[in-house]
Amino acid sequence: MSDTILIIDSREYFNRLIKARLMNYGYNHVYFAETTDEAHEYFYQFQPDVVLVDASLPDCDSYVLAYSFKKQNPSVQVILMFSVEESYDEKRIKESQVDGVAIKTLDCRHLVTVIKKSLFYPAKFSCLQ
Repeated sequence: MSDTILIIDSREYFNRLIKARLMNYGYNHVYFAETTDEAHEYFYQFQPDVVLVDASLPDCDSYVLAYSFKKQNPSVQVILMFSVEESYDEKRIKESQVDGVAIKTLDCRHLVTVIKKSLFYPAKFSCLQ
C-alpha cells in the first residue's frame, strides 16, 4: 500500500512493534516519532496520510498535538491511541477534530481496522472500537 503512516509514541519498543506489524499488513511507508519535536519534523517531511498519536505523550497534550495536525492539513487522518486501561474525554476528542480512536494492542488488528476505515471511509470522529 502506498499510504504513509506516522506513529507518535514515546515508547520506542511500541513504535518498532507497531511499525513491523503494519508492514506485515502491507503498509510500507511507516515512520515513528518519540517526541513532539520529531513528530512535527516528520509530519512536514513525510506528509503522512494517517497519524497515530498516543493519548498519553509525556512531553505534550496529545489532544492539542492532534488538533495541530488537523489544522495544518485537514485531509490527514488523525487517530488517537489509548491503552486498554485509559479512558478518554469524548468532548476533547471532538474538539481536537480527530478522525478516530483506537485501542493499542500488541496484535495490531484493531489498529489496522481503524486505519483502513479512516482511509476508505473518512468521517469526523468515529469511535471505532
